[in-house]
Amino acid sequence: MKYKIKKLLRCENGVSIVIVALAMSVLFGFTALVFDVGSLLESKRRLQTVADAAALAGAQKFAETILNNGTTMEAEASAHNSAIEYITKNGIQEACTTISIDQQNKTVTVDVYEEQDLAFAPMIGFSKGRKEAHSKAVTGPIDSCEGMLPVFVTGGEKSGVVSLRQGLPPPDNPGNFYALALGGTGNQNYEEKLKFGYDGLICLGQELTTETGNKPQGTVNGLQYRIDKCTELHGGSCNALSYTPGCARIVTIPVCAGSPSGRDKVTVTGFVSLFIESVTMHGGEAVVNVTFINCITAGHVGGPDQTADYKTWGVNLID
Repeated sequence: MKYKIKKLLRCENGVSIVIVALAMSVLFGFTALVFDVGSLLESKRRLQTVADAAALAGAQKFAETILNNGTTMEAEASAHNSAIEYITKNGIQEACTTISIDQQNKTVTVDVYEEQDLAFAPMIGFSKGRKEAHSKAVTGPIDSCEGMLPVFVTGGEKSGVVSLRQGLPPPDNPGNFYALALGGTGNQNYEEKLKFGYDGLICLGQELTTETGNKPQGTVNGLQYRIDKCTELHGGSCNALSYTPGCARIVTIPVCAGSPSGRDKVTVTGFVSLFIESVTMHGGEAVVNVTFINCITAGHVGGPDQTADYKTWGVNLID
């Protein structure tokens, strides 16, 4: 009897089967984790990208409608349609999408979800996975921007074609020609900043140093470079009403308060966008003709009622 009991205790065949079965269950569980969870995370990243792009597309359309003198109701409808169009083009059902638009705060919120069949997880009791994405974009007047030209205008109504900079300064501002010393001083710095813009950030309320002297040749060289770039890249077909985004003739400059004399300070009160029509030299004077335009640019959107609205808006993701 003792012999039979010892023999039974030494028999491990049944135990081995149980251990293998348990190990296989754990293995399948990890397989489900690696493949299915990894697949869900990758799909969620794609879904988040679509949600972000849809929110930005909606905010962009909201801005375009307002800047083209549409009503807020028209802007909301355009923003909603633009966001939904982007969502559905990327294979997401409209029924799985919620679009919320806040007219007052100029925000577009996109919430989307998808259910995904799982490959291995059904072996451990899970057949589907759900992924969700949330995104929010805002539009409105900018309160900071990079790429500024080293010139400024004063406040007031900004519309139509104007002469931005002439050789003769105003009588009460001797030595000033509405120029700025951005990132340095002198003729060469001024001309380079006209050609390529200032790569530093300029913010609402910031004090800027003015540049002194007429600098007519630098003005002509810098701005003609931009006009020539339009001809080179876009065939010179751009104008104030129809232009290629990113055209070198579309520029943003600060609106400033102050009455500087010589090298002095002015304070940024807003931002305005311009289309450079022409730059000419008359004797020792440079005359720049520009058209003020309503424009969406790459700047940071200020909060409600924090930025003067000169119809230069941005579009940012905020959530």
